[in-house]
Amino acid sequence: MYTLTAGAIAGAIEATITYPTEFVKTQLQLQSGTKGSIPKGATDVKAVKGPIDILVSTVRAQGVTAVYKGLSAMVIGNTAKAGVRFFAFDQFRYLLRDSEGKTTGIRSVMGTKCIIRAEGLGGVYRGLVPVMARQGANGAVRFGVYSALNDLVKSHIQPPAGTPLPATYTFGIGAIAGIVTVYTTMPLDVVKTKMQGLHARQLYSGVMDCCWKVFKSEGILSFWSGATPRLARLSMSGGIVFSIYESTMGVLRELDDNHSPIRS
Repeated sequence: MYTLTAGAIAGAIEATITYPTEFVKTQLQLQSGTKGSIPKGATDVKAVKGPIDILVSTVRAQGVTAVYKGLSAMVIGNTAKAGVRFFAFDQFRYLLRDSEGKTTGIRSVMGTKCIIRAEGLGGVYRGLVPVMARQGANGAVRFGVYSALNDLVKSHIQPPAGTPLPATYTFGIGAIAGIVTVYTTMPLDVVKTKMQGLHARQLYSGVMDCCWKVFKSEGILSFWSGATPRLARLSMSGGIVFSIYESTMGVLRELDDNHSPIRS
C-alpha cells in the first residue's frame, strides 16, 4: 500500500510539472521526416522546427494552455504507471535480495472518442508493442541505475540505519538515472510515437516496418529525434519522482508508527 500510494503521488506530481517537455518532444517526433511520409491527400504537413521554436510558436498561436493538451491523460496514466512501477520494483527487489539483504541489481476523453469512432476500439491500443518494449526498458534502466547509485552513495556517506538519503542526493541520483534512460531507450520512444501518429495505419504495417521505413527515409539519427526535450523531462522527472517517493514513504511510515498500538 505504501509503495503504490507513494508512487502514484510522485507520478501525478512529476507528470504535471514536466508535461510541456513531453508535448514538445512528441511534436518533434511527429514532425520529423514529414516529407514523403504523409499519405496522399493529407493537409497537416508542418515544417520541422526545434524545441524552442515549437514551444514559442505554440504559445504565441494558441496560448500557454496549449502546451498542456492531453495533460489529463498523461496524469492518469503516469499515476497508475508510477504506482505499479514502484510496487513491482519493491517486490522484485525483495525477492532478489541475498542473504545479507542486498539486491543484485474533458480533452483526452474527446480524443479517445475520435480514435474509437475512426478506427474502432483497437485504435486506442495502436502502438502497444513498442509502448510495452519502451516501458520495460525504461523501468529496467531507470530503476537499475537508481538502485545501483543509491547503494553506492549510501556506502560512502553511511546514513543511520533505516533512514533514506537526503532529498538532494535522491534528486541527483534520480536525475542521472533519467539521463541514462533517455539515450538507451530513445529509439523505442520514437517508434512508439510514430506508431501512434494520425496516419500510422496508412504508413506502417507493423513495428518492424516502421523501424525500417524510419531508418530508410530519415536516417539512423532520427531514432534520437526529440532527445533534447525528453532529456529535460526525464532528468527532471527522475529527480522529482524519486525525491517525492522517498519523502512520501517517510511520511507514511511515520504516520504508521505514530498510530500503531503500543506493544509490551
